[in-house]
Amino acid sequence: MVTRGVRNNNPLNIRYGSNWEGMVKNSKELDRSFCVFKDVRYGIRAGAKLFLNYKRLYGIDTIRGIVSRFSPPEENDTTAYIEDVCKRMGRQREESLDLYNGETMLSLLKAIIRHENGYNPYSDEEIKAGMYLAGITV
Repeated sequence: MVTRGVRNNNPLNIRYGSNWEGMVKNSKELDRSFCVFKDVRYGIRAGAKLFLNYKRLYGIDTIRGIVSRFSPPEENDTTAYIEDVCKRMGRQREESLDLYNGETMLSLLKAIIRHENGYNPYSDEEIKAGMYLAGITV
């Protein structure tokens, strides 16, 4: 079964708000709530950029902080989401993450893609290609 995030090339299910690079021109006609990208690399790029902005603009660099901002309680069970990402990353909820470190960002993106879709159909190389577009290398 193909999830909405996979179908939209937006595996992190990023909502509208920014005019992201690589977004399909008629994106809102295809999905009213979530961005639609022309290639999954751009959807992953948007997620990486978003998390880097959390750090740069708001000083948010913990799993608890990232997930709480990304997936607020009115939308999801944020506590369960945080615990799932912590488990998948092997990190603590209040541990400061170096989001510019390629391995750390790869691990974070994989955990969130898995949580958002129930599975992760992407290889590390596909995710790294999106990270590269965001200026992060592994």
